[in-house]
Amino acid sequence: MYALIHFLLQPFMILSLVCGLAIANLWRCRRESRARLLWVTVPYVLLVGFSLPLVAGVATAVLESRFDPLARRPHDIEAIVVLGGYVSRPAHRGLEPELGSDTALRCIRAAALYRDGDPVPVVASGRLFWEQQEGQEVEQPSLAAVMGRVLRHLGVAGEDLILEQVSTDTWENAVESAGLLKARGIQRVLVVTDATHLPRAVACFRAQGMSVVPAGRGYQEHRLSVASFLPSHYAPERNQEVFHEIIGFLWYWVRGRI
Repeated sequence: MYALIHFLLQPFMILSLVCGLAIANLWRCRRESRARLLWVTVPYVLLVGFSLPLVAGVATAVLESRFDPLARRPHDIEAIVVLGGYVSRPAHRGLEPELGSDTALRCIRAAALYRDGDPVPVVASGRLFWEQQEGQEVEQPSLAAVMGRVLRHLGVAGEDLILEQVSTDTWENAVESAGLLKARGIQRVLVVTDATHLPRAVACFRAQGMSVVPAGRGYQEHRLSVASFLPSHYAPERNQEVFHEIIGFLWYWVRGRI
């Protein structure tokens, strides 16, 4: 009961309800034309639908269902590639950059798979960053370098780490990582990223001629409840991620990359 009350008292839920009641009152009074009311009502209804956990769950399942969760590392894997997502610049001097939660969790997953068998090379893929300091471009630690430090803390041997510091998107992740691995005679790789990102990432690596085993993280539990039918603050963010992946996949397909 407490969880339901807590959910219903969230600002997003309350504001959605108030807006809905206000629009319903406009229709009741009918001081505006039907066309003008529809310009308000239709976007509101679509926004509420976009904010439903049920819709987010269905959209997420469309992408996650492409590849099942990987329980154990296959014995024939020759290398592991973990794709970077986000790194935050230090807010004050003397502090180190911090990985975004998605990238940190990918590193944890990659390290666990690394330990699940004989040591293999682990590629941390993510670009260099530059920032303006006193009017000059100053190189900052790359996303791959920050990932590398985390992976070493998680038990990956330094000699097994390969830093790919050139790529700026998923396509370049695949191109640059495949180039480094092919130079070592490696073809069969395990790609670690978010479950919803797997379809696009796997397609990019396979387009480079790599034999890929998908290793997703962050699979969602899809279970219906009362909350599934009520607007939530996290559902729009989840739906946004899904649409980002779908648009990205279509864009790569149109450009002939996958």
